[in-house]
Amino acid sequence: MSKIQFQIGRDHHIRINLPSKEPGNSSVYMGKAILNASRVSFSQDVKFSSSDLKVFLKEAQSVYQKLKGSFKLESHDSTFSLHGVPNRKGMIQVEVSAKSTVFTQPDNVDWNARASFVCYPDDLQGAISAIENEERG
Repeated sequence: MSKIQFQIGRDHHIRINLPSKEPGNSSVYMGKAILNASRVSFSQDVKFSSSDLKVFLKEAQSVYQKLKGSFKLESHDSTFSLHGVPNRKGMIQVEVSAKSTVFTQPDNVDWNARASFVCYPDDLQGAISAIENEERG
């Protein structure tokens, strides 16, 4: 098994879909991150190593259980970042950012997008379960 798929949030959410591993490097997962939050929607190609996902798993579990600390998941090429922290109301504030270059002639276009949304702590459970299941594999 090498597919990891999860969503954090409900109406406003980030979905991570990692259907395959990098050819020649079985410790790197490849796929897409898809954001749908307020007026911002985008998809971004992403790559995460097994160790990146393990660190994210530990941090997300801690936030889920204690409502303290933070979690972060950043792509290998630093074009995608997911960060979450509990707020005073017991919700999770999630911030997502992405950047890319669209290669067009005669000019290349750089774009950046950033969005944030609030979700319930239980919304982390899907991410935690998906990564745990892959580790057990």
